[in-house]
Amino acid sequence: FDNTRFADYGERGFYHAYAFLGRHFATYINNKVEGAFDLVALSPAVTRLDDAQFAALRNHLKRGRNMLIFGQSKEHSNILLAELKKNLAIKDERETKSRSRTEFESGGAIEILHDADRFDNRRVGKPTRKPSRKQAARAKELLALTRRLLPPKRAGE
Repeated sequence: FDNTRFADYGERGFYHAYAFLGRHFATYINNKVEGAFDLVALSPAVTRLDDAQFAALRNHLKRGRNMLIFGQSKEHSNILLAELKKNLAIKDERETKSRSRTEFESGGAIEILHDADRFDNRRVGKPTRKPSRKQAARAKELLALTRRLLPPKRAGE
């Protein structure tokens, strides 16, 4: 995808969150959506996807896997969500001030964070420094969110 913010070290990037998650999970920055990923996260920089990418993401959801979208704006998130929901049976939809969640009959779900900057580099500590209390709390929140969205571990893993 163009201009991924997960590799961005700047204030509005998400490199700190990416590095933090990399300490706990096998984490990759990739511009390909085809594959057997446990969780797909889209940064706010993703503004357009082609038909093949949308189809691959829908297949991911059909396999019962989840997606996390760091929404750029509610309008932008709704455009992505409308395209992703095509040909998928919706089980439940919920929305709060900070996020929305759409669950599908397949077991997959899309979680959209309306405050895209909640986990940006200003709010998650640098991987090379001890985080402040606020940054540590934000990282803990991100870890809990990620664990909740990942599929349950299978025996032997």
